Amino acid sequence: MREKQEDTVKKQILDIADILYQNRISEGVKQLPKLITLLSEKSKDISEQKQKKYIELLNYVMEAMEQKEYVLLADVLVFEISDEL
Repeated sequence: MREKQEDTVKKQILDIADILYQNRISEGVKQLPKLITLLSEKSKDISEQKQKKYIELLNYVMEAMEQKEYVLLADVLVFEISDEL
């Protein structure tokens, strides 16, 4: 079950990143709350040490969103968060 959840999260990350890379910003941003919920749930299943790194990565996501740096957001999702899963 854990693998299926990780696969679902990774697929959603890649889908959102692809949308953002295509500059379909509003569509990608609309999908972020669901992803953030899944990522938050996932954080409960990891060790305390990894949680600190995970929270740091989620902060990068928030910063990219606040700065409206959507390519950076996509990069963080794909190359940081997805790899951490």
